[in-house]
Amino acid sequence: MTGPPTPRRTPRRRPFLAALATSGLAALTGCASESGPTPETDPSSGSPVEVLHNWTSGPNMLASESFAAAFREAHPSVPTDVRPVADADVDDLLVRRVEGGDPPGTVGTVPGENLAPFDDSLATVDDVWTGELTDAHPPLAREVCRRDGAYRAVPVAAFRVDTVYYNVDILDDVGVAPASLSSVDGLLAAAEAVAASSSTDARPLGHALGRPRPTLQLFAALLATVDPEAYRGFISGGEPRSAVREAVAATSRLLSAVGDDAADVQIEAGRRVGSGAAAVVQSGSWLSASLRRAGFGHRSEAGTGSWGVVGLGDAPVVLYDAFVPPAGSPSPEGAAAWLAFAGSETGQVAFNSLPSAAARPDPSPEERETPPVPRGSIPPRTDVSPDRFEPPLTTVTRSYRDADERLPSMAHGLAFPPATLGALLETVDERLVSAETVDVGAATDALVAAVTDA
Repeated sequence: MTGPPTPRRTPRRRPFLAALATSGLAALTGCASESGPTPETDPSSGSPVEVLHNWTSGPNMLASESFAAAFREAHPSVPTDVRPVADADVDDLLVRRVEGGDPPGTVGTVPGENLAPFDDSLATVDDVWTGELTDAHPPLAREVCRRDGAYRAVPVAAFRVDTVYYNVDILDDVGVAPASLSSVDGLLAAAEAVAASSSTDARPLGHALGRPRPTLQLFAALLATVDPEAYRGFISGGEPRSAVREAVAATSRLLSAVGDDAADVQIEAGRRVGSGAAAVVQSGSWLSASLRRAGFGHRSEAGTGSWGVVGLGDAPVVLYDAFVPPAGSPSPEGAAAWLAFAGSETGQVAFNSLPSAAARPDPSPEERETPPVPRGSIPPRTDVSPDRFEPPLTTVTRSYRDADERLPSMAHGLAFPPATLGALLETVDERLVSAETVDVGAATDALVAAVTDA
């Protein structure tokens, strides 16, 4: 690979304060009922469907409200009780509710291995996964919604995690073609070109070092681009050391291009790209919402576009949001209707598009001043036309739809259970984020051990 060498970086050790991803549901005992909700029973006669989720602000809240409004329009006789819960409290609340014998109808969360601590507390939703629903979702979406031989979730949104955002003017000034950012070599070469150029004083890479997750996400995106098969091997507990080492080396080189004034959070790093303070940033498709809310236009918007987005590699790394039904719900038929709607084209388009005026009849004064923007997620179904979305989501939808393979995000719970994800975050913090000088070999060994020893 080409790219700038890895110099000795300024020490930036900091306490690893971010709470590790754990779920209080691991403390629950007993077996869940194998009976799940069935959409064939009349849901209008039961209790209201109580829906818990943590999409509480900004574009996430708009997505939830848009989906709920579309569901009520499609199922006017099904009573609902949609309850946003603060992110830090949703697991604790769910534990208390289940332990108290009062589970909600469904919960919005990340499926896949993130559900491992929940395995004894989930209903099945096989009846919701009809032939039409199954056929419309790619293998990865079906795979991460199954636990213990049965479907336990229905996806409602997908993000492409391995995207690269770039400043249009900076790349033009240094002579870098945006399409070259789709490869690891191209990304490293772009960073080198910006660092060597006298036509800009922008930093080559915007990146957040306040927490280790953005760096784990960067490593994962690079590994998937280097070798998708090695990515699969890594998350399966294998030891594809050559590819892991190559991705670690590329991560280290890119971190050396961040400079001494790193961002604390990735939203800030992204906005530096929008403003021209940084050339590129690696993040998920959700960053487009933050850029739009900050007033930065996508390059396709005539006269206003300061940024564009490119996907890394040919096998997109994906994160899903899904609705999951706890066992013992007092409204199983209504929950089944909600889950079936989540898997439908109508439901997914509603969740991943701007809400209608009817969905938000009385926005707050702050929300009136901030134009609504899409949240950066797309439908998990592959039969939804990309043309139904505005750029850059058109590009993201097309790459997701047309991919031969999709990979589960390892940085957000899709690929690893909470304990393994916590071990990876600790390793990334110690070996990459906080290290004065990155020892590529030792970091490679530590990352492999974090997975294989879990």
